[in-house]
Amino acid sequence: MSWFDDDVSEFAAASIVFPKSCYVPDMTVSVLLCSNFESAAQQGILYAIAHAGQFMPENEAFVFYEVPEYVVVIEEEDDIIPVEFDSCHVMNGSYFLCMERAHGECDINTMDSCDIFAQSTASNFTFIRTFGDGRIVATNQPEVNITGSIVKAPSPIFTYRTSYEMEESEDDESKLVPYSKTVSVENEVSFPSMSHGANDAVHATHHAIRLYRLNRKGIPLLSNQPGKASVWEDVRDFFIHLI
Repeated sequence: MSWFDDDVSEFAAASIVFPKSCYVPDMTVSVLLCSNFESAAQQGILYAIAHAGQFMPENEAFVFYEVPEYVVVIEEEDDIIPVEFDSCHVMNGSYFLCMERAHGECDINTMDSCDIFAQSTASNFTFIRTFGDGRIVATNQPEVNITGSIVKAPSPIFTYRTSYEMEESEDDESKLVPYSKTVSVENEVSFPSMSHGANDAVHATHHAIRLYRLNRKGIPLLSNQPGKASVWEDVRDFFIHLI
């Protein structure tokens, strides 16, 4: 097959190459070639995300969705695509090219099939999750330890970020100075009440318990068992709701 200059230019415009390894003795480079890149690629904005979660005082529990940490928002198509951040390559210093969708069935657009977890808040409770270079904190304490720094909690749920700026010292030396920022997050209602079985399971351990959405007698509930639970659990919760 003969290649002409126009063919090469057209191919280069629609393709992208990632060097993988270099063999010096043979003067060869192993690369990952994406020949249909132009037609298959989707352009959007890369975000790090986390579900804020919900404190449920009546159950002494904190409930949250487990979601992919990184997503690409395709504004033109009103779509959100979870991606594996390890598959994202920095291009030209400011752009990311992500090659792989995130594994799992969680649909960020509707939250369908996203796993639900709950932890007991009956005693001292602090739960810290990472999203990008930030932290999202849920706590019932006045202050928390975040990576060695004692931070006052502005609200039960808040985000925490540390940024660095280059500043001149008194000796005219440049140095990086850290600045931390906390932002309160509203405790929005995302979940229905928990069944008695789910409540007992959550308070029986210090670990997070997976919960499932159920509908009993027209009443939405969170259960610790997928599908229908025991008849007694069903009847007991129904009468309690009637009361």
